[in-house]
Amino acid sequence: MTTFLRAVTLLLATLLAGSVGGAADDKKKEEEPKEQAVVEFRSKTHGAVEVRGVSEKPVDYFDILKDGKRAFAGNPKLLGNSVDLAPGEYVVEVNRTKRTVTVEAGKKIVFQTGEIVVEGKPETAFWYPLDGKERRLAGNPPLLNRARAFFPGKYTVLVHVGVGMEDANLGTAEVKPGMKTVLKH
Repeated sequence: MTTFLRAVTLLLATLLAGSVGGAADDKKKEEEPKEQAVVEFRSKTHGAVEVRGVSEKPVDYFDILKDGKRAFAGNPKLLGNSVDLAPGEYVVEVNRTKRTVTVEAGKKIVFQTGEIVVEGKPETAFWYPLDGKERRLAGNPPLLNRARAFFPGKYTVLVHVGVGMEDANLGTAEVKPGMKTVLKH
């Protein structure tokens, strides 16, 4: 009988350890940022879109388009801000990466971007990402060691070192929400 009780105790301990580990894994998955979340918004007639970056001091901007035109007055917004919008269909852009969204009254849609940074020398070299054959930057390409924000996805990253030299292909970088993807040159 003692051997039987030991076996049952060992089995219970194993099962409990597995469920604790499973709960920890579930909690870890919950803590990982999601690309898109919907939260309550203070207006009964309008909704909002917020786009967050990874860096505490973002340098990238986002734009929101409706029927191909800016959906709000003024310039594109710096990451970390939000825009109040009438309900409807919109396209949200960050460095030529896009997401389509439906805004509802009383709801705010929060997007979380990721970042790519290429570390290396010479620091005067710049890098740029491609999606297929299309560049994915809204402005000038960043110098090495400077991060840029993108919506999650896979991008081919090239480094331009100098005129007359072939761009170095660093391969594919996977951008995940809330994460910085680091490539070495």
